[in-house]
Order: sequence, then C-alpha cells, then structure tokens
Amino acid sequence: MNKKLLMNLKNSQQITICMALTFIIAIVIWNSDQNEVVLSGHRPIENIDTKIPFGHTIEPITISNKASVDALVGDFAVVNLYQTFTNKKTKLVLQRIKLVRSPKDRRYFGALMTMSEAEIFSQYPGPFKVSLQNPNKPNKIITKKVKKQKRQIIVEDEK
Repeated sequence: MNKKLLMNLKNSQQITICMALTFIIAIVIWNSDQNEVVLSGHRPIENIDTKIPFGHTIEPITISNKASVDALVGDFAVVNLYQTFTNKKTKLVLQRIKLVRSPKDRRYFGALMTMSEAEIFSQYPGPFKVSLQNPNKPNKIITKKVKKQKRQIIVEDEK
C-alpha cells in the first residue's frame, strides 16, 4: 500500500515530504539537546553568581547540624543562624537568612544576605547551627533578658 501511495505521488511531492520529515526530526533532536535531559536524573549545573540580587551577597557557611539540615532542606530555606560554642551554648547571629544549596556540590551551603548582614556575619567564626523558619510567616522578635542593675544610693553630708 505504501508503494502504491508513493508511486502515485509526483517526484516533487516526494521530495517535499522527505524534507518535512527531515526538518521535524532535526527539531526534535535539537530540542532534546536544549533541555539537556539526562537519564541519570542530574540537573544541569548553573552558576549561582548570576542569581544574586543587587545589594546582596552569598557567604559560604559551615553548618554544625548539617546532617539533619541536609535531610530537611531542598535547594532553598529560610533559617536563623546561631553561633555554636564548645560548651554547647549558642548565640543568635542573624535571623531569616535564605540558605542556598550549592548547585555544583550539594553537600555545601551558602547564606544569601544583604551587605549590612554580611558585615555582622563576618564578625562571627563558624560553625553555625541552623534553625529552619517558615518562609511565609514573620519571626517572633527575640529579646535578650536585661539584668536589672541595683540602685546605688549616695549620701552626701552637708557641713
């Protein structure tokens, strides 16, 4: 049947059909290269420096509770950063910082922050403990307890 159909077509029509099929196959192959579909499930590596908003920076950070954060976090998360000490105390360094996973090596993280936050961040050595926050809710304001000073009474003698 296909031979009869091809025989009934003129030579110019056969050439047009072959060109159209070749064109369609070329587009399909070109699109599959553009999408970089990889069967192993790897995504194409992106340069993260092109995605930093104006007035912000990404600081690489060392996370002390990395194993649990790694299990909970995808590519991004909103976190509070705490400085950890050897006596197991922590100190709040920055609130509501965006944690960004490295696209080239998924074991590493960076913190997206403003330049003023980066100045504060650079004053604290790592490693940092990370506390995940809800990105849609504002944070509670954390206030430090202030120790009340004892009043001193000074008595002056008039002579």
